[in-house]
Parts: sequence; C-alpha cells; structure tokens
Amino acid sequence: MAIYRLNKSKAILTHCYRTFCKRKGRLNPHQAKEFKNLALEAQESILTSDREKADYYVRLLQTFTKEHLNRAGFLRFTEGGLAIFVALFIAVVIRQTAFEPYEIPSGSMRPTYKEQDRLVVSKTQFGINIPLTTHHLLFKPDEVKRMGVVVFTGEGMDIPNVKTRYFYLFPGYRQYIKRMIGLPGDTLYFYGGKIYGIDKNGNDITKDLQQESLESLEHIPYMYLEGKAVAPKVPVGDLYSPIVLYQMNIPIAKLFLSSKRNVETDFLLKPNTTNRAELESFDIYKLWGIENYATARILRKSVLSKKSGLEAPLQSSEYYLELTHHQSAAHPTINRDAYFRTRPSVTVEKSYIPLNETDLKRIWDHIYTGRFIIENDRIHRYGMSAKEAANNSFLPKLKGGIPDGTYEFTEGKLYEVKAQGLTQLAPQDHPLAEFSPMRLFILFNAGIDCDIRFLPAYHDQTILPSRYAYFRNGDLYLMGAKIFDKESETIRQYVEEEKYKTERIPEYAPFVDRGAPLTEDGSLDIEMIKTYGLRVPDHHYLVLGDNHAMSGDSRDFGFVPQSNIRGVPSFLFWAPGGRFGFPNGDLYPLITAPRVFVWIGLIIAYLVYTLFQRKLFSLPLKFETE
Repeated sequence: MAIYRLNKSKAILTHCYRTFCKRKGRLNPHQAKEFKNLALEAQESILTSDREKADYYVRLLQTFTKEHLNRAGFLRFTEGGLAIFVALFIAVVIRQTAFEPYEIPSGSMRPTYKEQDRLVVSKTQFGINIPLTTHHLLFKPDEVKRMGVVVFTGEGMDIPNVKTRYFYLFPGYRQYIKRMIGLPGDTLYFYGGKIYGIDKNGNDITKDLQQESLESLEHIPYMYLEGKAVAPKVPVGDLYSPIVLYQMNIPIAKLFLSSKRNVETDFLLKPNTTNRAELESFDIYKLWGIENYATARILRKSVLSKKSGLEAPLQSSEYYLELTHHQSAAHPTINRDAYFRTRPSVTVEKSYIPLNETDLKRIWDHIYTGRFIIENDRIHRYGMSAKEAANNSFLPKLKGGIPDGTYEFTEGKLYEVKAQGLTQLAPQDHPLAEFSPMRLFILFNAGIDCDIRFLPAYHDQTILPSRYAYFRNGDLYLMGAKIFDKESETIRQYVEEEKYKTERIPEYAPFVDRGAPLTEDGSLDIEMIKTYGLRVPDHHYLVLGDNHAMSGDSRDFGFVPQSNIRGVPSFLFWAPGGRFGFPNGDLYPLITAPRVFVWIGLIIAYLVYTLFQRKLFSLPLKFETE
C-alpha cells in the first residue's frame, strides 16, 4: 500500500477535523479524547515532515471517523442534498449576474450565430442583474448600442412557452438572443432591407443602423402580411368578428361587421400628423415603410392560369414570381383564413414577374433555407423528432437519390451539417446541389418551414412562405441579393405593367420603388420618419433576428422592456471556423463599471471564504481546552 504524501495526509486530517467539529456531540468523552490524541499525533508528524508516521495516524483517524462520526443515511442524504442545492444556487447567481455559457437553439440569428453554436454571455455589460427577477440593481442605458447583440429574458412578454427551470429546480424564464435595433425614443423606417431613423432628439441615426460590417443583413418590418390577427374565441353565427390586427404586437386596426352587415375598419394606430389629406388617405401599409416590401413565392404556370381577371396581360412562362403587397384595411373583405375561420380580413394586391431559366438559375444561386433533414427523400425541419416526422403527412419530397442527412443552403451554397452543429461545404457534384426548376420551386416556397402547405396549389391561398421582396435604388432584391437590375428588360416591362394597372384601376396600389426616405438634397426626410416611422417607447427596445425568415422577435412579441435586458454575447467558443471569437460588429468595451463591481465582489467573496477556511482548518488544529 502506497504511503500518503504529506499534502494528502494534511487534507485527510483537516477533513476528519471538519467532521469532528460538526458531529462531536455524538461522541462520549473517552471517544472525543481518543480522536484528539490521534489528530494531534497526525498533526505533529505532518509538521515534522515524518511521512510514514503521518500516514499511520491519518489512516487510524480515517477509520475512527468512519466508525464513529459517519453520517446516518437520512442525515447523509439531507446534508448532501443541501450542499448540492447551495452549489446550484451559487451557480445560478453567477450565471445571472456575471456570465454563463449559452447554446444557440435555433436559426433565428444566422449567419451571425447558428444552431448549436456555444458562446459565453456577459451579464455585466449594462448593469447588475438581480438573480431570478427582471430587475437591475444598476442599469446604464447609455451603454446599450444600436446593432449590437443582446440577451434578454421573456418574463412578462407575449411569448408562448416562456417559463423554464434552472437546473430543474429554480423557476425562471427562457432567454433570447437578438440584435438591438432601436433604443428608447428612436423612430425607425424600413426601406430596401435597410433601416433609417432618428433618435429621441430628432438626430439622424441612419449611420448607426447601417454599419458596413453588417451590410449583408437585411431587415423586414413584418412577419406576416396581415400581422397577428386576434379573433374572438366563439363566432357569431359562422363569422368571427371583430378581428384586431397587430404588427410589432401593437394593435393597428380592428375589422368588424357593422349593424348594416358591412365590413368596416377602425384604425387603432394612425400617422403622427395633423394633415387631413394624409389622414384620409392613410392605410396600414404606410406604417414604418411596410409598403416597400412584398411577400414572394414562385408559382407554376398551371396555378396562375386558374386566376381570372388579370389586370394586365402577362408574358407566357412556366414559372412566375408572385409579389403580394399593400395589405389594406381600408377596404376589408370576408375570407377564410389558414385556421378555417370565416372572418373580416385585409385585402392585398398581387403582381407577377415571368421567370425564364436564367432568372430561376439566378435565384438558385442565392437560395437560402432553414436547416433541414432528409430521410427517404422527405425533408423535415431540423429539431423535429423522427417520430414526429414519420407521422407528418405534410413533408415535401425531393427526388434525385439524395443521401439521408442534415443540410442547409446559405447564399446558394449547400452545406452538410455534421455532429455538434459543424458544417461542411458539400461537394459540387452532390445530388442536392444540382439545380432544377422544380427543386427551386420546392426549396424557395417550402425551404424554411418544410411543409407542402407552403407550395402554391392555388393563386389566392392565404398561407405564404417567409420570403420577401423589395426594391433598393430601382433594383429588385430577393433573399438579400439583387436578382433583377433596374435596367433589365424584365424590370422595365414589370414597371410598365404596374403603371398600366394603376391607370386602369385608380385604387390599385402598385408595388414599385418609392425611394428611400430622403429629401432632394440626399439628407434624411425627418418629417416623413416622424409621420410614418415606428417609435420605440420609453424604457423599451426593438430587437430583430438576423435571420428574419426564422426569427421570433419584436415583429411578433413587441418591444422588450429595459428590465428584461440581461447581457451580451462576448465570445463564441464553438463551432470552430471563421465565426470563432468575438461577435461581428462594434465590440462593447471590456471594462465597465458594473463589470468591475461584480467581479471585484466575486473575488472578495472567494478570498474571504478561502481565508476563513484556511484560518479555521489550518494547522495547528484548535481543540477546546478540557
């Protein structure tokens, strides 16, 4: 049997002494004296560096402690449970106030962060959080930066399934990671995938919102054309009325059936103006630049041919790009929605662009999708269990002998997803990377949600994919990429067709480039921003996901209260590659007053605890005098 080293003998001695101090009441005077004598002999041996003698006495001490001071089963269980509880509580406090590891659960922040990325979140960037609450001991709003990434809790917000438990014990709320867009008092306007705005003092903040390092990101002002439609639980007859429409979780309009059986609208949010003409011509699509965007999908010729009464003749083609835009509450109608409810709803305009093989290939070269899994030619969303997929009858099929696996498209490139979220560029000859019009049709329309109900079966179906189109300086963009140049014959003809429809139907709202919110001299049109822009309330923030097509963000749950802000991601430590390290964009300062305060407090607490333990259990041991 190997002889203990002196350091190990000392550790055993102090452990036995701690146990003795806790449970010496269980010993009779003779046993207490025996323990004391053994401990003093062991101590003397250690202090004189007599390794063999120290080994002999600490082994005797171990045996004595096990026989006479060992905890009873229930006591052992309660003390162990209490120790674990205290350790977990300390861990929660540190994770809530100092830092914590965080794993990205979804693709809402791609390409900045991807599924299964792991990073360190600093909780001391803006202030000092009070653990397990949405309150701060200290918060410095001036430290929050536009276009930085933040982490916040969903407590008290309109987010489903928001409750959770830390370490399965402590009640809490889920945390979310998004990009900070608008600060309290900012007023924002969307155009061309970009955001323009002014701060609470009326100063132009567009430069902050359009940073060069974030040029690849695009921002869309809505998730769904109509927004979130809240209906009564029980219909009147077979009609659900009234319907309240929300955008950015703000009630913007109420649609209802009047006593005269007419569908009418009560605008709940109006432009910030006293101009009577602007008020009279107002419609919800003018808010925040919504009219600058359209929902896009690709139609096959057989679907579009079923639509009667096209406002303008279209060039014959096998595929068309359908743009749905100008959602109007001023002229509501009665429709059946995706939940099969018959209810008042907005009207929309539709425009069409014929797509030839070259156009389709150009869209394919910029295709992006959600992360998806292929099994037996069927595709389902990443995160869906095999059991759920097996019982799902709405999964699309991709033919062509594609190997089973996990994939994603980013900027037209196919990636294979390996273990732990690692991605690898697929070979150019991979069957899934091969272009075909039908494959583009499926992936463009259903590549985000992996559901055949997003594949157009008829021209006026209400369920639309999360694909958006917009003009920027006359060019038409899809998926963040310029697909049609303003000088192309396709766009020239399209603009002429929109003009023709406007002349033929005066109330038609064409989807054309209305230009950035700038004056003739190129400066920001501040009056327009004030009139139609989105104002962020005091003590609240606007946050958006970098991947708008897959993000639940302020467009859905609204503004984030200041008290919910928890911290910022500071370092990506998995997965390896070009994104490893500090996040993209302007970095937050490393040294802040809250961070210094918290870390000094933690260091002092650790030092005090360590010194107390050393003093209490250092040699020579202290026994009560008899």
